[in-house]
Amino acid sequence: MYENISNLIKKYKKERQVHKRYTSFDYCYNYFCKFFENDNQDQLKSDENLELSCLHLGFYLASWGMFRSPLIKKSLAYYKDIIVEISNTPREIWKIDIDSYSEDNIKKIIECKENIEEHYGNINERDNRTSKIMLGVFGNVPAYDKYFKEWLGEEDKKDKFCQTFNKKSLQQIKRFYEKNKEIFEKYDIKTLDFSSEKETKNISYPNIKLVDMYGYMYSKNKED
Repeated sequence: MYENISNLIKKYKKERQVHKRYTSFDYCYNYFCKFFENDNQDQLKSDENLELSCLHLGFYLASWGMFRSPLIKKSLAYYKDIIVEISNTPREIWKIDIDSYSEDNIKKIIECKENIEEHYGNINERDNRTSKIMLGVFGNVPAYDKYFKEWLGEEDKKDKFCQTFNKKSLQQIKRFYEKNKEIFEKYDIKTLDFSSEKETKNISYPNIKLVDMYGYMYSKNKED
């Protein structure tokens, strides 16, 4: 297990290049993180920043495979209400990582999920889109996409992992992380900066992002 996790994280990092799609996470996460770090995330929805906030979120989702119907039929303005919801999200949500998946914090995550989904209407791939938004903005959940869910399915054969973005699944992923915490803690991966194209000095991948990377690469590696 140690070698497998380490090798797949290293492979992901090697494939993360400034012009490649993986780095869309870095640019999106950097943007939202800076508002949080300056304690002014409410300014994400300001007249000055709203359009840019929508652009960052929209392009990240497009780059990460979400511009299928119905998003392909939407304009940039579609993201306004979601950005307003994000900007109003309590600071404690932004501080949650897999290390702090307590029962209370998982409840807060699910509440945040439901609040964001109120702005969608009835859509397909709700878990996929919501989890990608929350990963790219807050860095507090994995992305429940095809590959990550396939990995959960592999774990399901042994531990009956849930493949739905809910309380049970987050608890199971937390247990997996705790079993392999020593491995994940060896990696302090800094995000890539858009302007310099070099690693940032103070923005690291959350630990849940490392788990997300592992699950994604596990399934993609089998496909390749």
